[in-house]
Amino acid sequence: GVPHPIKLQEQHKAIFPLNKPITEESGKLLAAWASGAKPKESAATQENSTLAAREIAPDPASAADLITPDQCLTLEAACNDNGIPVERMKKVAGVERIAQIKAADYDRAMQWIEKAKAAKEVAA
Repeated sequence: GVPHPIKLQEQHKAIFPLNKPITEESGKLLAAWASGAKPKESAATQENSTLAAREIAPDPASAADLITPDQCLTLEAACNDNGIPVERMKKVAGVERIAQIKAADYDRAMQWIEKAKAAKEVAA
């Protein structure tokens, strides 16, 4: 059958590509993995990795539009110093990594941290 896993560990993705049926080859690869061998990356897994990298990595042409590494550290430190989860800020900013925040939004991100800090103080 074609696998439809709820959870599939990273090391098994090459063994059970989601767009291909489970075959005897899948069983051989699983047996090899169980014996300690590392499975080869399937073409589908390689393609998915490439697509994911393109979605996450900023376009080199727009890299100048993103915040600097120092600004990333400043935002992280501001979150940590004020007890605000960095994950929450990334979610609000709509990014997977702080480094993906646009330079034009840096001041707004700092203001958001200040507001979140104030709201936290009021709640306490």
